[in-house]
Amino acid sequence: MNRIYSLRMNDRKELVAVAETAGGRKKSSGIPGAGMLSRLLLASGAVAGVLFSYPSLASVVGNTLPWQTYRDFAENKGAFHAGATNIPLYGRNGAVSGRLDKAPMMDFRVVDQILGVANTDFSAVCGGG
Repeated sequence: MNRIYSLRMNDRKELVAVAETAGGRKKSSGIPGAGMLSRLLLASGAVAGVLFSYPSLASVVGNTLPWQTYRDFAENKGAFHAGATNIPLYGRNGAVSGRLDKAPMMDFRVVDQILGVANTDFSAVCGGG
């Protein structure tokens, strides 16, 4: 059976006659270990995606307590006044769903300032006047 041969460069940079049907080695990217590096970057990117998306769950509000309970807690209103202890938490159905009994309620007045763009001092009127 007749074969067609071609000259190819081997690992030692020598020309060798090989059959056209021979697969042989493919050209590499030129960087040793580039395949391992790309797999490492892909894996680290996946891990970073999982880790950095986890803080986004910090803004999720549970559905066991009414929204007003969260607001009262943040504003130190009602049962959540500064220094209060053993505070019952009532669920949507009116039954006690838990208690805040680990520490006295802290005072949030020091962080209730309006700063930055949300401050009314920075509001502008459009249309002149």
